[in-house]
Order: sequence, then C-alpha cells, then structure tokens
Amino acid sequence: MILATIVCLQSAWQACIAADVPEKYVPGPVEVGPEIWAGAVAACIPFVIGSWEFGKRIIIQRRCARCEGSGLVWKGKFARKCPECGGFFPWQGWKKFFTSTAAPGNGGPLRAPRGQTSILYKVPPKIKDDQAGISRTEGASAGSEAVKALQEDFREGE
Repeated sequence: MILATIVCLQSAWQACIAADVPEKYVPGPVEVGPEIWAGAVAACIPFVIGSWEFGKRIIIQRRCARCEGSGLVWKGKFARKCPECGGFFPWQGWKKFFTSTAAPGNGGPLRAPRGQTSILYKVPPKIKDDQAGISRTEGASAGSEAVKALQEDFREGE
C-alpha cells in the first residue's frame, strides 16, 4: 500500500516536470481606478468629522467657567463630572489618570454639554479674564469651608 502510493506520487511528479509550459505567468501593471480613490475618501470622511467634533468637545470643556477646564466639580467630598460642560475628560493629573481604575467613580456616563441639542456641538465664545474672575469667586463663595478643606486634602494626596 505504501509502496503503491510512493510510485503513484513519483509518476505524478515526473508528469508535472515533463509538462510543456510555454512561459511563466507575468502579472500586468497595477491600475488604481476611480473606485479605489472614492473608497479611500469615503473611508476617511467619518474620521475627519469625528476628529473635528472631538476637538470641539475639548474646547467646550477647556472654556467651562464652572470646572475651569478640568471636567470635574466637587459634590461633597467627591469629584463628579461637570454638569455644564459634561466632563468629557475628567482630568486631574497623570497620577489620577494612570491609577483611576483602582478607585473608579467619576460621575457616571458621558454627558452632553448644557444647552447643546444637536449631535454637532456649538463652541461657546471664549470667556474674558474679568468674567472668569467673577465666576471663580461665585463658585468659591457657594462652597462651604469643609468642602474646601476636603479638596485641599484630596489634592495633597496626589
């Protein structure tokens, strides 16, 4: 049985070698048609729109007067996502960024900025320095001394 298989394979191999092949296959030149270009453009459009909207959302958070761009506001002794800008990036520093999985809880799911009703966001105008100073003093007078002390303790722990 094994000897018959070997003889059969050997004869098949010799037949392949003896086959008369006039020339080898040579592929033609590569042609990039309009379908490829249209597909490439169509594939890039969602990424361009997404990047644009992502950047607008970051600008909205950075211009927020309530959280001053961090995306977090203090509620009791815990920091929560800002209700004004939505807290897109709850940012307190690299240490908190890399250790955030140890103690999760930044205020829940992603929120839309206040007053935004469309999928495509509108960036608010830039706050002038005199307006920013007024909003910071209002926020400071609204908080109690205990909350301020907890904030300082929390920031020292970083």
